Amino acid sequence: MREISPQERQTIQEELAKEFPGDQMMQELHLVRRIHQLETEGMDPADRIQYYRRKGEEVSRGPVLASGG
Repeated sequence: MREISPQERQTIQEELAKEFPGDQMMQELHLVRRIHQLETEGMDPADRIQYYRRKGEEVSRGPVLASGG
């Protein structure tokens, strides 16, 4: 798995700010999508499945980001 440098992340965020001005939700959604794309580049299907399983476990155990209401 390839790690994304802080500089790469910043560049992606700047590109997304131009593509989705004033829409933080779309910027964050596409940031995550792009990071996952870069991190899984060149992986075979089995490794990619494992990657997304780990990501899913991280999310399911992570903190609640927003409360309803």
